[in-house]
Amino acid sequence: MQTSLTFTHRENTEQYARNYKRLSKQAEAVYAWLLTGAHITVKDAAMKDIGDLRARIRDIRGAGIEVKDSALDSTGRKEYYL
Repeated sequence: MQTSLTFTHRENTEQYARNYKRLSKQAEAVYAWLLTGAHITVKDAAMKDIGDLRARIRDIRGAGIEVKDSALDSTGRKEYYL
């Protein structure tokens, strides 16, 4: 009778866990920018050649890093910060 299970799926390997949280170059640039204490808007990011700030923030949050946001006005524009 089998009393234990062994999983070898890629999601359960140590290498997958290390690579899962890797950020893209643009996401790393945004995270480094946030670490300086700056508040970032989509307009600021566009000036630094970051095409879709919201996607990069989603990537950073997906890696387990808490990024806060606040609305700038009633149009839905936001600024992001740590």
